[in-house]
Amino acid sequence: MRDAVRKFCARIGSDPLLVQGAGGNVSWKEGNTLWVKASGTWLADAERNDIFVPVDLRKPDGVLDDAGAGRVGEGGDGPAPRPSIEAGLHAIVPRTVVAHLHAVEALAVLVRIGAQDELAAKLDDRISWELVEYHQPGAKLAAAVRRALRRRPSADVIFLRNHGLVVAGHSVDAVETTLAAVVSALKHDVACEKARCERAAPGGPPPGRLPASEEISLPGYAEIEDGEIQNIVHDPDLYRRLSDAWALYPDHVVFLGAEAHVFDSRDHAAGFCRTRRPLLIFIRSDGVFAARGFDAAKRAQLRCYYDVLVRQRPEDVQVELAEREVDALVNWGAEHYRRTRARRPPAGALQGDVAASAGGVRWR
Repeated sequence: MRDAVRKFCARIGSDPLLVQGAGGNVSWKEGNTLWVKASGTWLADAERNDIFVPVDLRKPDGVLDDAGAGRVGEGGDGPAPRPSIEAGLHAIVPRTVVAHLHAVEALAVLVRIGAQDELAAKLDDRISWELVEYHQPGAKLAAAVRRALRRRPSADVIFLRNHGLVVAGHSVDAVETTLAAVVSALKHDVACEKARCERAAPGGPPPGRLPASEEISLPGYAEIEDGEIQNIVHDPDLYRRLSDAWALYPDHVVFLGAEAHVFDSRDHAAGFCRTRRPLLIFIRSDGVFAARGFDAAKRAQLRCYYDVLVRQRPEDVQVELAEREVDALVNWGAEHYRRTRARRPPAGALQGDVAASAGGVRWR
């Protein structure tokens, strides 16, 4: 089972529409042991590194309690890798293999008003599913999933509003087949949306690049070299959503912060950055810039945000996380641990502050 799970994780971990950076977690059960991804590790690394840690299913309090789960595995000469904060969720799902992912095709629906109706319209009777309202990751989410499974014990898919989905089965093949069916059913036609973005910035300098005579220095910031991400500040609808639909799901908030910093000009941005140092700055009709230290995990989340936005039609309305929900994520010690562990790119990726699969940066 271990080899099959590792190969599965490496496959999905290399697809940014299924897994983003250190996001998502996978587990399997062997007797009284739950093997689950360690917090902050990358599923893409599953065949190269030992990213799974054991959890004793005979000690439910330690699995279902956030603080207890965080301590599992500590000992020896220092703290061992912690199990995912979703270990409790994996434990209560009565299937052998469980995958909790932030698949973009599902996420694009789950952040919208009317998600329940859209799921019902697109999924056929061959997929048994339930929808759970937003709950803070960890013990609260696990309890909500447990209630959903009591309502529908046959559910192989649990959709998590403003978060992602859980796919479960008694084999890797079963999980992979169900996941493929869900993604196919929810797949968006983004070609026309991307074409609309490209038409929003006709002619002139490339995205993020002003004529030399208009350059204004932004010391310590780099231009994101992903042309599609740059579309966010050139397309009026996408740019509007920076203010209306930023805090959409946990990993976005955890890695990119509670708010978007948007500016009408580089002059305004430069003035703001004299006293504050936002992680990202978005300058209308100009570019998207990242502060030094914008690592691979954060770049993966920024690309995910673009991929979710471009799957929204102009008339779609998103539901942001409430302020209290955002505060709970930003100030949670378990997420601080995960951010710290997630900084390192997976083996084989470029190191440091430049270039990554989600698009490099160009320092000024």
